[in-house]
Amino acid sequence: EEYFWDFQGHIEGCYHVRVFYTSKVEKLEGTYDVGDLQDQTELKDLQHNRTIWFDSGTVTIDGISIRRDPMKCKKEIAYIPDNPDLYDFMSGIKYLNFVADVYRIPADVRKERIHRYAEAFELTNDLGQPISAYSHGMKQKLAIIAAWIHEPKLVIMDEPFVGLDPKAAHILKEMMRELCDNGGAIFFSTHVLEVAEKLCDKVAIINHGKLVKAGTMDEVKGDDSLEEVFLELEAV
Repeated sequence: EEYFWDFQGHIEGCYHVRVFYTSKVEKLEGTYDVGDLQDQTELKDLQHNRTIWFDSGTVTIDGISIRRDPMKCKKEIAYIPDNPDLYDFMSGIKYLNFVADVYRIPADVRKERIHRYAEAFELTNDLGQPISAYSHGMKQKLAIIAAWIHEPKLVIMDEPFVGLDPKAAHILKEMMRELCDNGGAIFFSTHVLEVAEKLCDKVAIINHGKLVKAGTMDEVKGDDSLEEVFLELEAV
């Protein structure tokens, strides 16, 4: 049996054995998976077009099939893992320019974006240092800047706030909301239910690889907290 979601912007998801759930283009999306299903692997699969996990159905980004035109889809997507695996031999600025080259961002545009985000995350003075000297939090900030540098329409994240200090986490939340308000989408997985409850417009709860509840935050939790709903579902 398959379940399809077809929302504004024509971002579709399918469920068959494994789950992939997406949100409206202007919404924030959160998922919670009991036992950490393989959500990170599946998020990577989407970003890198590893379509072997497709049992059936389609995934389209802004009306474009990720199978038929993966390169065009990738231009609209960014992925941030919970533990960024960056090129340690590069300096921060060389890495950002490398990513900008991949997406063919003009020199003047990339310069402005790098300056804006590096200043916001207080990373400007460290961009000349090798990434190998960065802390986990600094690598996370660099990965966020790299993800936003080409202004993607869809950002996929796994535990995006791990390693961030409170100020950086607040800045990221503002960036996420701004992207959604401008017509983009955020899809992220998290085990921190309070974060999902405060940030997300829609939420999906996955239990042992099966979607057990999904909808708007109010539809899913009602008058209870998201944590209470999860504990009730886990007990079933």
